[in-house]
Amino acid sequence: MEKEFVLTEQNYRYLFDNATDAIWIHDLDGNIMVANKACETLTGYNHEELIGMHVSRFLNKRFLAKARRVGNKLVSGEFMEQPYELREIKKDGSIAILKVSINLFISGGELKGFQFIGRDVTEEQRMHENIRQYAQQFAQVEKLNALGELAADAAHEINNPLAGVLIYCRLLSEKINRRLLDKERETTDLGKEMLSTLTKMEQAVTYCTNIARGLLDFARESKPNVVPVNLRMVIDNAIALVGSKAKLKNIKIVREEDPEIAPITADFLQLEQVFINLIVNAMQAMPDGGKLTIRTRQENDWVTITVADTGRGIPPKNMLKLFTPFFTTKEKGTGLGLAISHGIIERHGGTIKVESEVSKGTTFIIRLPKKAPIIASPPQPSSPASS
Repeated sequence: MEKEFVLTEQNYRYLFDNATDAIWIHDLDGNIMVANKACETLTGYNHEELIGMHVSRFLNKRFLAKARRVGNKLVSGEFMEQPYELREIKKDGSIAILKVSINLFISGGELKGFQFIGRDVTEEQRMHENIRQYAQQFAQVEKLNALGELAADAAHEINNPLAGVLIYCRLLSEKINRRLLDKERETTDLGKEMLSTLTKMEQAVTYCTNIARGLLDFARESKPNVVPVNLRMVIDNAIALVGSKAKLKNIKIVREEDPEIAPITADFLQLEQVFINLIVNAMQAMPDGGKLTIRTRQENDWVTITVADTGRGIPPKNMLKLFTPFFTTKEKGTGLGLAISHGIIERHGGTIKVESEVSKGTTFIIRLPKKAPIIASPPQPSSPASS
């Protein structure tokens, strides 16, 4: 019969010191009494620094209070789910996410403190978040592809009859106008009423036509025809096309440009469309005036452009829907502008994100690679200054 193996104090010490999880014990006042080697790696402090250190050195007030609440529940015998999550401030100032389990430390029949077993799950959490974001993006791409096919079919089906209705409305208007000359007042009044009705019909048909055009733009998803592009010229063009209303609305447009930005490879007209959409959105968010700031800066092989307004902001409940086709809070909006912009930036190998606070404003952040993934050679349009 084999002799039963008995763990000695030396064995226990070896297991404690070489455990992959950080283990520490602190007294009832929060001063660390014992810590293993993994605790040094977890906190960045060496063993001599840890012994006697108060746990508030690496737990901020919020998470220190949370640890105390958990400890009090443990003492009173209440049920508590373990492990639980804490944020740790390491010696170098970086923040780590910990999964922690806690037990009472009893010696000689008396409660002397608390024993903690902690594991750094920062990278694990980051990986899970990345997977979640990728899954969300993949679902969005699949959704957009399906909607794109539907949009193309619908747009083609309704575009031709809409164009016919618009032409007939205008022809009727012209005929009525010609026949109103030198007619009696009663006939003239009836004709004007008919003209007013036809004008409203034209406006409604034009609105529907714009939706159809937007559907086609969204569905087309043409690959960027990229050439060396001056980003400043793109933004100049966008402002020249839609920025004229800014003065009327008491909106100040501010440019903050990095003079070191080199030309990027991109589709000039597609990027111009993105900035037109963002500038129009910003101006609509500031009906009582405000400031629109467009910043550009270069970071290694990437260029970042931010378009920030001081408008009404976006409620949190709407943030996740912003780039969804047909989502809009505007009475006359189609809800396609941001969806189209999102697709253009993605096809350039870039990203577009949004930050917003209600009543304080919204910022769109675009990151573009200096070299887009697809290269062709169409002619680049000239800027307004040179035309």
